[in-house]
Amino acid sequence: MLAYAPPHHIWFALVVEDGLSGVDLDGSLYGDVVQQGLHRPFMFIWSQPAGPPDAAALQAAHAVQNVFDSLPHGSYQLTIAGTRHFNFADYAVMDVPLLKLLGGLGPINGQRGLKISADYTRAFFDTYLKGISSPLLRGSSSDYPEVQFQSR
Repeated sequence: MLAYAPPHHIWFALVVEDGLSGVDLDGSLYGDVVQQGLHRPFMFIWSQPAGPPDAAALQAAHAVQNVFDSLPHGSYQLTIAGTRHFNFADYAVMDVPLLKLLGGLGPINGQRGLKISADYTRAFFDTYLKGISSPLLRGSSSDYPEVQFQSR
């Protein structure tokens, strides 16, 4: 089952035999998950901040780090250099100069950014749905030097 949640970000969740496993593409955490955490393997894929964080961004980062720190082994947190929030959507490959000017799109080539997020998402779900391990989940990859990789 694929799920789409809050309107400002994409959140994929797949039901597996023993519970829930998922990937969050540059989305904010709120509600029960902030207090209760997640109890299944999870992957966060983040865009690179455009500038210094404000108070709200620092608070959100703190909440995410707390959730990440409580995740089980086999969970990941990635940041893709050169991306911004809309690099995870079709806008990444569309000609939307205003969105880039306003900082919604980063300098990374749109197709490259989408390929990176798709490859890591596929590697994660292949691991948890098919039992196929991926070298992408073993650490930093020379194929994707843009990725800052963290695992639990």
